[in-house]
Amino acid sequence: MENGADLPLLEDSRTGPGIGKIVDATRTACRDLLRADGDDGSWMHPDAADTVLGLIGIWGVPVLDAARLDAERTWLWSDLHLRDAASVRCHRRPFWCRATHDRALRRRWRRAVAPTDLMIHAGDFAPESVGERPRQRLLQGLPGRKVNILGNHDVAAPHAPLTDGWDASFGALVITSTPPLVVTHCPMRNVPPGAVNVHGHMHRRRDRTDDRRINVAVEHTGYHPVRASVVITEAARRLAGEAPRPLDTCRTAAPNRT
Repeated sequence: MENGADLPLLEDSRTGPGIGKIVDATRTACRDLLRADGDDGSWMHPDAADTVLGLIGIWGVPVLDAARLDAERTWLWSDLHLRDAASVRCHRRPFWCRATHDRALRRRWRRAVAPTDLMIHAGDFAPESVGERPRQRLLQGLPGRKVNILGNHDVAAPHAPLTDGWDASFGALVITSTPPLVVTHCPMRNVPPGAVNVHGHMHRRRDRTDDRRINVAVEHTGYHPVRASVVITEAARRLAGEAPRPLDTCRTAAPNRT
């Protein structure tokens, strides 16, 4: 798959006015959030931010057709930080060391995701110091079709995204579920009206009651991948004004194999 060629992506002319407005708002929100000269600064290193914005400028914000997706066989997860001992310590992940951390996360991916499933990873798979070949080996050992939304650690140098090993990599992604999901790495400051932002990057922040953002970083999912169906249900609850439900209560009880 190259740039998502085998994904159920909608052409711009088929997205409809509602989704089209969400795509346009996403482009604007990402530009305002990530540009280095923004009033509030950027949550990404400028090199990574410029690379993500460059991808959005070239490829736009792809739209994934939820009608052609199986929400029970599509997964959302973020910020695995494999081969990153500093993150295990810094983010206080409950593992003895980096090796046990990596084994646990890889095992949980393999137990949940079947080879025909789709994993949408919202960035920061491994630190940028881990080169393309080691990343490819890590990804080859994990089942499923794999899409990455570039994070701040997925860029090796200015305009050099680390995309090898992924079936597709994007700067942002819209899913036409009900409600629509906007997948980014950093949480959006301005979520498009009628949509919910699915993101990572924030390792300790807890969701607020009125928040239209759902954090799928591993610390917020009980260190297990989460089905898209669960995220969509939670997104509808958020839009209805209900209190956030922790995603770490929504685990896969048994291996998801066909």
